Amino acid sequence: MKKPSPLFTTLAAIVAIAAAAFTFRDQVPAVQKQASEWGIPINLPDWFKPSTQFGARRGDSNKPVRVGVLMKNEGLKPKYPVVIVPGFVTSGLQLWQGHNCSASFYRRRIWGSLEMGRTALRDLDCWLTHMRLDPKTGEDPEGIKLRALEGLEAIEWFMPGYAVWAKMTEGLSDIGYDPNMLETETFDWRLAVPKMQQRDKWFTRLKLRIENLRQLNEKKVAVLSHSWGDNVFRNFLVWVEGEVDGWTEKHVHTYVNIGGPTLGVPKSMSTYLSGETRDTAELGAIGNMLSNQVVPSHKRTWLFRTWGAGIGMLPNGGPRIWGNATWAPDDTDEMREHNHTFGAFMIENQLNKTMLAEKEAIRSPLWRAIFPWRHTAASLTDRVVKNHDIDAAMELVLANAGHDFRQHVKQWGAVHADPESRQCHVDAEKYFFDPLKCPLPKAPSLSLFCLYGIGVPTERSYYYNHRGTANATEGDPTNSHELWWIDVDAKEHDKNSTLEDGVRKCDGDATVPLISSGTLCRKHWRHKTLNPSGFRVVSREYPNKGKPGQRYEGTSKDAVSADHVGILSNEALIEDVLRIVSGHGDELQDDILSDIDKIVANIPLEQT
Repeated sequence: MKKPSPLFTTLAAIVAIAAAAFTFRDQVPAVQKQASEWGIPINLPDWFKPSTQFGARRGDSNKPVRVGVLMKNEGLKPKYPVVIVPGFVTSGLQLWQGHNCSASFYRRRIWGSLEMGRTALRDLDCWLTHMRLDPKTGEDPEGIKLRALEGLEAIEWFMPGYAVWAKMTEGLSDIGYDPNMLETETFDWRLAVPKMQQRDKWFTRLKLRIENLRQLNEKKVAVLSHSWGDNVFRNFLVWVEGEVDGWTEKHVHTYVNIGGPTLGVPKSMSTYLSGETRDTAELGAIGNMLSNQVVPSHKRTWLFRTWGAGIGMLPNGGPRIWGNATWAPDDTDEMREHNHTFGAFMIENQLNKTMLAEKEAIRSPLWRAIFPWRHTAASLTDRVVKNHDIDAAMELVLANAGHDFRQHVKQWGAVHADPESRQCHVDAEKYFFDPLKCPLPKAPSLSLFCLYGIGVPTERSYYYNHRGTANATEGDPTNSHELWWIDVDAKEHDKNSTLEDGVRKCDGDATVPLISSGTLCRKHWRHKTLNPSGFRVVSREYPNKGKPGQRYEGTSKDAVSADHVGILSNEALIEDVLRIVSGHGDELQDDILSDIDKIVANIPLEQT
């Protein structure tokens, strides 16, 4: 029997300790009290503390009170049945069929559990083989079948200590919701949207679930989506209106879009080009699971390019939305003063052998000790070959990702650089719908709430190194990670520079930039072209760490988080959602704290 490596043994021990700590965390207050009496202070991270520590504090009492309890005490109670549409990578996948190496994980979570890490560390190639999709069909590889777990337990916790929808469902439960009024329709988040209907009949299943809840409760339904779930649900609306005219008006009262990447995310570009992303699309610290220390970049690239869902998150709208090589709608005044722009989506440094050798030398500890000023020298960013706008950068991705990927983009994306992929096609089982081409349903009584986080630095554009002039279309498309990589040495001397480790950051929620989460909600969906019945659209922003003086200021870190997944535990947002589903949504108005209105003023209303 092969002896486990020391690394595996150590990591397995850490995981076991973390699991045990989480399991017994409700006993922590008694231990802390006893330790305090003995003069031994114990300070613990928020995730380790008991679940009762999560909540707002009222008056002079030190006892935390959950936001749902506060809302119940104010008289809120269930009105509209709720269906949750979860997002990308944050819900569990279960193994139904696999190779011999995965036999012990039959009907167990291969994604979304502590066992996931153990499996990957024990046999990385086996785990990656089962997590990938067929690169040609975008469906199950031969002999492998993963399916989404069902029920609320599949979406509440990613793993012990990492809440996703848990605090939201807790709040809904506090005001009186139960399984008769609260359900979720999970899905295999790896699939391209058309494949969800082709393989799993997911649109049909969601339609039946909403119709059933409406019939059982004799009220129209409120739909809550998060992240990629927003794009998925809006594609469903286009499909269902094609099946039954007026279906949305009859069955859906309210749609709540939480952190939706309505116009895509820039980090999808770096993911597909070089397998590099700071936090693996959405998972923050959990994204370290797919870091270089565990999964080499070429294997990440190979894996990501089989996931068709990411194609639907490629930036949409072209230069009118994302800017050109010299200007972008969301450039700040400071950036313009220093002649910087988000519109230069990818700044390419083409390196020959001499330059490569110099960069390797500069990054060495010896060089930095002898020449401490050189590793931040401007000369590293002076060797710019080209400033690529969004369309040019997309062409680089398409050229390097291979023929199959380019073909998939035509059907599963809404990429401005490809005319076919950005049409409003009528075939839901073949094409992804472009939100700048496909209008929202005609549903006069519908209300749409756009709720998203701000104040967290978010990837917007990149400095890239390019080795030589060859590209991957001349050989194996999986070698593009050797030709392209983010220039982490790229820096600027401006005090308020938005450039960090080769990535230019903007306002957003750490995953979705403000220009993507806010533009359609603040402009396009408030006009007849894309909202033909003119139903109500409300935008509400949630700043990271909360607003001064708000009810939840000073509570736990999670309670005021604005990052992409953490916002589902944001108590101000949970309060708003509880008001909406209990029939008090009319009391909520726009709450804008960012520069989104200034940004959208620079974007033409015409469809791109």
